[in-house]
Amino acid sequence: MSPVGNKPPEPLIELAESLRGLIETAARIAELSDASARAVGEECGRIDALTERLRAHDLDDVMPRMGPEPAGQRPFFMTGVVMGSYHPVRPDLEIRHEDGVTRGTVRFGITFEGPPGCVHGGYIAHFFDQILGQHNLYAQVPAMTGTLAVRYLRGTPLLRDLSFEVSHVAEGERKVLTRSALAADGEIFCEAEGTFIVPKRSQWEAPRA
Repeated sequence: MSPVGNKPPEPLIELAESLRGLIETAARIAELSDASARAVGEECGRIDALTERLRAHDLDDVMPRMGPEPAGQRPFFMTGVVMGSYHPVRPDLEIRHEDGVTRGTVRFGITFEGPPGCVHGGYIAHFFDQILGQHNLYAQVPAMTGTLAVRYLRGTPLLRDLSFEVSHVAEGERKVLTRSALAADGEIFCEAEGTFIVPKRSQWEAPRA
């Protein structure tokens, strides 16, 4: 099975969903019974065997190109960790774009914990970088991050539906300033502002033979 339009094969999306639940559950467990510990060991062996089996399909091309990829070349899925259905570590996310604004909700599980009960600041920065960049793509501005400033106003809670809204603050010929925040019930927990730069085509397009 090969990806169509750089979409991961459906079985790998299902695998990521299963792994996501496993990772989140494992992060909540303090101790195991002997029977459960033995079951974990057995499953680890099966997971390792599956990894080896999938390596037969692994593509090592370090520089995937934009657009549909030829056979034998690693595809570029473009959605990244936060939005990628094929990633086993991503938050629960709903996102939409309408009338020039990107809105949605996100819920971070225990997997993303930093301080007790709070989302780790590194994950928050990663999240903002992703959704600010996604807003640019929705607006047909294929820009890369130049700078990203995140303000942590208070601890961002885990296991809570957080809302966000992304918009452009300013635009230039090759630069765009994009801003967002995470909030719930009128309380803002953190906010971000990023300067994104549209690269020259020669910077990302690999030379053709």
